[in-house]
Amino acid sequence: MTLLESASIISSFDTILPYQATEKHWERGGDGDSLWSGTDTTLDRRVWIHCRRAGSSPVPARRRDLARPGRLRWLACGNLPDGVWDAYEAVDGFAIEGGTLAAMPWSSVCRVMIDAAREFETSGNDEGLPSTLRTYRVWLTREGRVLLLDFPGPVTALWPSPDGAIVIARHAQTGRYAAYSVTANCSR
Repeated sequence: MTLLESASIISSFDTILPYQATEKHWERGGDGDSLWSGTDTTLDRRVWIHCRRAGSSPVPARRRDLARPGRLRWLACGNLPDGVWDAYEAVDGFAIEGGTLAAMPWSSVCRVMIDAAREFETSGNDEGLPSTLRTYRVWLTREGRVLLLDFPGPVTALWPSPDGAIVIARHAQTGRYAAYSVTANCSR
Protein backbone atom coordinates (compact mmCIF):
# COMPACT_ATOMS: atom_id res chain seq x y z
CA MET A 1 0.00 0.00 0.00
CA THR A 2 1.42 3.38 -0.94
CA LEU A 3 1.47 6.46 1.26
CA LEU A 4 -1.26 7.98 -0.91
CA GLU A 5 -3.44 4.88 -0.47
CA SER A 6 -2.86 4.98 3.30
CA ALA A 7 -3.89 8.64 3.37
CA SER A 8 -7.08 7.87 1.43
CA ILE A 9 -7.97 5.14 3.93
CA ILE A 10 -7.57 7.56 6.83
CA SER A 11 -9.82 10.14 5.20
CA SER A 12 -12.31 7.35 4.44
CA PHE A 13 -12.50 6.46 8.13
CA ASP A 14 -13.71 9.95 8.93
CA THR A 15 -16.58 9.72 6.46
CA ILE A 16 -17.80 6.11 6.32
CA LEU A 17 -17.09 4.55 9.71
CA PRO A 18 -18.38 5.16 13.21
CA TYR A 19 -14.68 4.90 14.10
CA GLN A 20 -12.01 7.55 13.82
CA ALA A 21 -8.54 6.16 13.11
CA THR A 22 -5.86 7.78 15.25
CA GLU A 23 -2.60 5.88 14.73
CA LYS A 24 -1.14 3.27 12.38
CA HIS A 25 0.64 0.46 14.24
CA TRP A 26 1.92 -1.59 11.32
CA GLU A 27 1.53 -2.21 7.61
CA ARG A 28 2.62 -5.16 5.51
CA GLY A 29 3.70 -3.93 2.10
CA GLY A 30 3.02 -7.03 0.03
CA ASP A 31 -0.55 -7.76 1.02
CA GLY A 32 -1.84 -4.32 2.00
CA ASP A 33 -2.77 -5.34 5.56
CA SER A 34 -2.54 -2.66 8.25
CA LEU A 35 -3.61 -2.19 11.86
CA TRP A 36 -4.82 1.12 13.24
CA SER A 37 -5.87 2.31 16.68
CA GLY A 38 -9.02 4.31 16.73
CA THR A 39 -11.97 5.54 18.71
CA ASP A 40 -15.60 4.53 18.54
CA THR A 41 -16.97 8.06 18.58
CA THR A 42 -20.48 6.88 19.47
CA LEU A 43 -19.54 4.83 22.56
CA ASP A 44 -16.24 6.59 23.37
CA ARG A 45 -14.18 3.39 23.49
CA ARG A 46 -10.85 2.37 21.99
CA VAL A 47 -10.84 0.07 18.96
CA TRP A 48 -8.37 -1.65 16.65
CA ILE A 49 -9.16 -1.41 12.95
CA HIS A 50 -7.69 -4.16 10.79
CA CYS A 51 -7.60 -3.14 7.09
CA ARG A 52 -7.07 -5.62 4.27
CA ARG A 53 -6.87 -5.37 0.50
CA ALA A 54 -9.98 -5.51 -1.69
CA GLY A 55 -11.16 -9.02 -2.38
CA SER A 56 -9.99 -10.35 0.99
CA SER A 57 -12.21 -12.98 2.52
CA PRO A 58 -14.58 -11.62 5.14
CA VAL A 59 -14.13 -12.64 8.77
CA PRO A 60 -16.19 -15.86 9.06
CA ALA A 61 -19.47 -15.66 10.99
CA ARG A 62 -18.24 -18.20 13.55
CA ARG A 63 -15.34 -15.85 14.37
CA ARG A 64 -17.51 -12.72 14.46
CA ASP A 65 -19.88 -14.42 16.90
CA LEU A 66 -17.20 -15.59 19.36
CA ALA A 67 -17.83 -14.09 22.76
CA ARG A 68 -15.37 -15.43 25.32
CA PRO A 69 -12.45 -14.07 27.36
CA GLY A 70 -9.79 -15.65 25.14
CA ARG A 71 -10.66 -13.78 21.92
CA LEU A 72 -10.89 -10.17 20.85
CA ARG A 73 -14.44 -8.89 20.58
CA TRP A 74 -15.31 -8.29 16.91
CA LEU A 75 -17.46 -5.17 16.47
CA ALA A 76 -18.15 -4.38 12.81
CA CYS A 77 -16.89 -4.54 9.23
CA GLY A 78 -17.16 -2.56 6.03
CA ASN A 79 -15.67 -1.66 2.70
CA LEU A 80 -13.10 0.95 1.76
CA PRO A 81 -12.43 2.20 -1.77
CA ASP A 82 -9.47 -0.20 -2.09
CA GLY A 83 -10.09 -2.70 0.69
CA VAL A 84 -12.11 -3.97 3.62
CA TRP A 85 -11.93 -3.32 7.36
CA ASP A 86 -12.90 -5.05 10.60
CA ALA A 87 -13.11 -3.31 13.96
CA TYR A 88 -12.31 -5.01 17.27
CA GLU A 89 -12.47 -3.80 20.84
CA ALA A 90 -8.92 -2.75 21.80
CA VAL A 91 -7.17 -4.16 24.86
CA ASP A 92 -4.12 -3.08 26.85
CA GLY A 93 -1.34 -5.64 26.87
CA PHE A 94 1.54 -7.07 24.88
CA ALA A 95 2.45 -9.94 22.58
CA ILE A 96 4.08 -13.05 24.01
CA GLU A 97 7.19 -13.21 21.85
CA GLY A 98 10.94 -12.84 21.81
CA GLY A 99 11.60 -14.40 25.20
CA THR A 100 8.77 -12.58 26.97
CA LEU A 101 7.85 -15.61 29.06
CA ALA A 102 11.49 -16.47 29.75
CA ALA A 103 11.88 -13.05 31.36
CA MET A 104 8.99 -13.71 33.76
CA PRO A 105 9.10 -15.82 36.94
CA TRP A 106 7.49 -19.24 36.70
CA SER A 107 4.72 -18.18 39.11
CA SER A 108 3.54 -15.68 36.47
CA VAL A 109 4.13 -17.93 33.46
CA CYS A 110 1.94 -20.73 34.90
CA ARG A 111 -1.36 -18.85 34.57
CA VAL A 112 -0.45 -17.59 31.10
CA MET A 113 0.23 -21.12 29.86
CA ILE A 114 -3.00 -22.50 31.35
CA ASP A 115 -5.05 -19.72 29.72
CA ALA A 116 -3.32 -20.25 26.38
CA ALA A 117 -3.85 -24.03 26.48
CA ARG A 118 -7.55 -23.60 27.29
CA GLU A 119 -8.06 -21.12 24.47
CA PHE A 120 -6.16 -23.29 21.96
CA GLU A 121 -8.34 -26.27 22.92
CA THR A 122 -11.60 -24.32 22.80
CA SER A 123 -10.68 -22.63 19.51
CA GLY A 124 -9.71 -25.97 17.98
CA ASN A 125 -13.03 -27.51 18.99
CA ASP A 126 -15.21 -24.70 17.61
CA GLU A 127 -13.06 -24.13 14.49
CA GLY A 128 -12.23 -20.62 15.71
CA LEU A 129 -8.46 -21.10 15.78
CA PRO A 130 -6.68 -18.29 13.88
CA SER A 131 -5.38 -19.35 10.48
CA THR A 132 -1.85 -18.35 11.49
CA LEU A 133 -0.54 -19.11 14.96
CA ARG A 134 2.56 -17.17 15.97
CA THR A 135 3.78 -15.92 19.34
CA TYR A 136 3.10 -12.32 18.31
CA ARG A 137 -0.58 -13.27 17.95
CA VAL A 138 -0.85 -14.51 21.52
CA TRP A 139 -1.59 -11.41 23.58
CA LEU A 140 -1.28 -11.04 27.37
CA THR A 141 -3.68 -8.41 28.68
CA ARG A 142 -2.95 -5.98 31.47
CA GLU A 143 -5.16 -8.16 33.69
CA GLY A 144 -3.02 -11.23 32.96
CA ARG A 145 -5.45 -12.98 30.56
CA VAL A 146 -4.42 -14.53 27.27
CA LEU A 147 -6.12 -13.52 24.00
CA LEU A 148 -5.59 -15.07 20.57
CA LEU A 149 -5.44 -12.44 17.84
CA ASP A 150 -6.34 -12.97 14.19
CA PHE A 151 -3.68 -10.39 13.27
CA PRO A 152 -0.52 -8.97 14.92
CA GLY A 153 -1.27 -6.46 17.67
CA PRO A 154 0.38 -3.10 18.37
CA VAL A 155 4.06 -3.12 19.39
CA THR A 156 5.00 -2.60 23.06
CA ALA A 157 8.08 -3.07 25.25
CA LEU A 158 8.59 -5.50 28.13
CA TRP A 159 11.09 -5.81 30.98
CA PRO A 160 11.24 -8.51 33.67
CA SER A 161 10.56 -7.56 37.29
CA PRO A 162 10.73 -9.60 40.52
CA ASP A 163 6.94 -10.15 40.55
CA GLY A 164 6.25 -10.55 36.81
CA ALA A 165 6.96 -7.98 34.14
CA ILE A 166 6.81 -4.26 33.40
CA VAL A 167 5.05 -3.43 30.13
CA ILE A 168 5.53 -0.12 28.32
CA ALA A 169 2.67 0.81 26.02
CA ARG A 170 1.83 3.92 24.03
CA HIS A 171 -1.70 5.18 24.56
CA ALA A 172 -3.29 5.60 21.14
CA GLN A 173 -5.39 8.65 22.03
CA THR A 174 -2.94 10.72 24.06
CA GLY A 175 0.35 9.54 22.55
CA ARG A 176 1.77 9.23 26.06
CA TYR A 177 3.66 6.17 27.22
CA ALA A 178 2.54 4.28 30.31
CA ALA A 179 4.11 1.51 32.38
CA TYR A 180 2.03 -1.41 33.68
CA SER A 181 3.02 -4.11 36.13
CA VAL A 182 1.74 -7.52 34.98
CA THR A 183 1.55 -10.53 37.28
CA ALA A 184 -0.32 -13.82 37.22
CA ASN A 185 -1.30 -15.90 40.25
CA CYS A 186 -1.26 -19.65 39.59
CA SER A 187 -3.06 -20.49 42.84
CA ARG A 188 -6.41 -19.08 41.62
